[in-house]
Amino acid sequence: MAIEPLALLCSDIHLTLKAPRARAVEPSWLDAQGAILDQLKALKTKLKVPTVVYAGDIFDKWYTPTQELVNWAISKLPVGYSIPGQHDLPNHRIEDVHRSAYWTMVEAGILYHIDKPTPVVGDLVLHGFPWLSEIKFTDTPGRTHLAVAHKYVWMSGSGYVGAPMDARTECLQEALQGFQAAVFGDNHRPFTCKIGDCHLINPGCLIQRKVDEKSTEATVGFLYRDEEGVCQLKPYRLDTSETKWVPQVEMARDDESISEDLNVFLAKLKTLESKPFDFVETVNRYMETHSVSATVKEILIDALEG
Repeated sequence: MAIEPLALLCSDIHLTLKAPRARAVEPSWLDAQGAILDQLKALKTKLKVPTVVYAGDIFDKWYTPTQELVNWAISKLPVGYSIPGQHDLPNHRIEDVHRSAYWTMVEAGILYHIDKPTPVVGDLVLHGFPWLSEIKFTDTPGRTHLAVAHKYVWMSGSGYVGAPMDARTECLQEALQGFQAAVFGDNHRPFTCKIGDCHLINPGCLIQRKVDEKSTEATVGFLYRDEEGVCQLKPYRLDTSETKWVPQVEMARDDESISEDLNVFLAKLKTLESKPFDFVETVNRYMETHSVSATVKEILIDALEG
C-alpha cells in the first residue's frame, strides 16, 4: 500500500509589505517572501498533499497600512486551513478577529478558519487552538486528529534563555492525549518530537526576518500515513540559499545610531507634561512636531500599537 499524504504543516509566516531591517538589501521584499511561498506550493504538488495547515501568524500585524499586502497575499498564499496567532489579532483578542487582515483572507476563501473540529481529507480532523486557547481533546477516537495550536512550546535546544518551564513539550502530555499529531506556532525555532502517541512539530518561522533567525532553516511538516496505515510526520527544509542579509557590520552601526536617537528622544520626552492616560497622544504629538528619525519613529509606532 502506498503512503497516503494528508497535509503540509507550517506556521509563523509574518508577511509584511516592507522588508525588516535585517533583510533590507533584498531587491524586492514581496518577491523574497513569494519565493518561499512558491516553494511551499511546489512541495505540496510534489508530495501530492491535499491541503496546507497554518498554525498562526500569517501576517506580522493584524492590520495593513494599505491593501497592497493583502491583495498580494490572496494571490500568493496557498489555500489552506488556519488559526490566527497573536500577531493576527487586534489587541491579541480572538473576539476581534473579524477586524483583521487574517479575516480578509478567510472572507476571500484563501484561509479556512478552524473554529471547530473540521474533517478535511480521509479521516483527518483538524482541531484549532488560537492564541491563549486551552488545548483539549473533545472529539471521539477512531480517526486521525491533528491539533493546530499557536502557543509557545520548547524542548532542549529550542528555547530562549529563561523560557518558562511549564512550556516544555513534556508538559503537553495530558493536553495532547487523543491527538495523533500536533503542529505548534509561535516559537520561531523548528523542532520535532513525540509526546506519548502524538507526533509534534513546531515548524518555526517560515520566512527568516531577524538576525537571530539567520541560522534557522525554513521548515514545514509533512503529515502522512505510511504503508502500514500508521500516522507519521516528517520535516522538510525549504531552500533559503538566495536569502540576502544586511552585513552585520552595518547592522551594528545602525543599532548604535538607533540607540543614540532613542536616548535623545526619551530625554526630550521627559520634559513634556503628560498624564498616564494620554501618553500615547503625547508621544504622537511629539513625533509630529519634532525631528525624529524614520527608524526610531517606526520602533515607537510598533511599540505603541503592539
